[in-house]
Amino acid sequence: RIVAYPFERSCWVSMATVSSAAASKEKPAPLPMPPGVGRRPLPSAPAKAAAQPAAKPTTAAGAAAVAVPRPLPLPAKKKQVAMSERQVRVCQRAVRRFLARRTAEKRAIQRTRVVEEVLTTERTYVRLLNMLINVYCTPLKEIADTPNHIVRMDNVKLIFSNVTLFISVNELLLKQLEERFANWGPNSCIGDIFMQLGPYLRLYTTYVANHYAAAEKVNEKMSKSSFAAFVKAALNECGQSLSSLLILPVQRIPRYQLLLREVVKLTPADHVDMKALSQALAQITAVATGINETIRERQEFEKVLQLQKQFTGYCPPLVAPRRVLVKDGELTKICRKAPKVRHFFLFTDCLLYAVRLDPAMMYKFHMLVSLSNAVVKSVPDEEGKHRFAFQVLTKEKSFTICAKDEAEKAQWLESFTHVLEALVRDKSSFVKMAATVNLASGEEKSSDCDSEPAPVWVPDQESVGCMLCHSKFTITHRRVRNTKSTHLLTTLCDTASLPAMWYGGSHKNSKITTTAHRENCVQRLQWKPLLPRQCERARAGVWLLF
Repeated sequence: RIVAYPFERSCWVSMATVSSAAASKEKPAPLPMPPGVGRRPLPSAPAKAAAQPAAKPTTAAGAAAVAVPRPLPLPAKKKQVAMSERQVRVCQRAVRRFLARRTAEKRAIQRTRVVEEVLTTERTYVRLLNMLINVYCTPLKEIADTPNHIVRMDNVKLIFSNVTLFISVNELLLKQLEERFANWGPNSCIGDIFMQLGPYLRLYTTYVANHYAAAEKVNEKMSKSSFAAFVKAALNECGQSLSSLLILPVQRIPRYQLLLREVVKLTPADHVDMKALSQALAQITAVATGINETIRERQEFEKVLQLQKQFTGYCPPLVAPRRVLVKDGELTKICRKAPKVRHFFLFTDCLLYAVRLDPAMMYKFHMLVSLSNAVVKSVPDEEGKHRFAFQVLTKEKSFTICAKDEAEKAQWLESFTHVLEALVRDKSSFVKMAATVNLASGEEKSSDCDSEPAPVWVPDQESVGCMLCHSKFTITHRRVRNTKSTHLLTTLCDTASLPAMWYGGSHKNSKITTTAHRENCVQRLQWKPLLPRQCERARAGVWLLF
């Protein structure tokens, strides 16, 4: 027989047998394996017949068919060695020490990269600051006092502020960082450098507070041809625009805070630099907070100033120290004759309402009331009356306001609550300080904290008769509004002329316009009013004694 040897030794097949098997389309019979081949022994003929009955061959060639060989046997499993509990703990400690050592090495590498970034960014920052001073600031200063000046000296100081002061601080910081990084190692420190120079970084607060005005002045001067030509020539020389250089000091302090926070994060707790880094980060965070507060106050100031420009006609000055616009929106104010839509502006110390003039986004001023000693209370919804209402009670004026829905009402009440609570805190601190001064000087001053707010006016449509005597309004008994109680009364119930000596007044024919005052006079002097039928003079409201 001619035997073919394929790539796998397990497939030794006779060519004649394969051809006969292919002709009969039957599985070939197994051939004996060569010696030395690691194969699983084939089952014997009786066992194979018991497991599965063999199919009857249809041809003589099919009887000699060769079966497909089986795969190689699986390797034997390794014997597991039992470990004691002590050996397990030792192995775990070794693994933990290895992982901790590898983590510490990675954190040290990352810490070195962050410190290198601090040094690189500081080097770039100092270079750009020198460019700002040498290319823009110094040339403008040199000709500021000459007849050929581009901008005056006051404008130069406004644009560049105190940039020449804190550049010396940054140059010193850069020098110390370069010296420290030249011999950098796992135990090197940079926290002490920032701690020494941290207080000087407060110079940035003045620059940031002045930056918005400087940017506006630059935009204003760009319309001048000489200044625009100077800026263009400087841009061609250094490759950096004036606006991009002026914004750099504003962005630098937050960058310090971000980088130092990352260094602290990558520094081990037992590192020698950990304490100094934490203190330096606290200093720079305080400076950054002050700068952010300055920026926020400036933005709020600009918002109020822009609102002032949107009023036509008379409007009191809205710009005031610590005055911030808290909330604004359209609400319905319950007026004497009919409800009217007004645009309300809630500030930190007052409330303003006006009429919006569409579509120019302009406003017509109506009234500004102080929120000192003010009270805001919710009005429950009643049938036949206005819904989602609340009242603002102040010493100057009190009125009712209606919102569009319950959610808007809740938002306004929450804003009023925050404003009034802040006013109470500020007032309590001021009162304590004033009390200390008064005790030291021995003086006493009265306060109007307990003064009652003005009453809320009753709309005309809510009553068809006098709210005191319940008589209907007629031509002779006209409807009038009491200026103190704001109730709707008749002319007979509202006005009364009494001699001044009867109630302790100083004027000869003073008018009693409040019902409470009138009742007090009647009880104290035992006066009784005459009815209109009993005395014609009662129409003038004269009070006589029985």
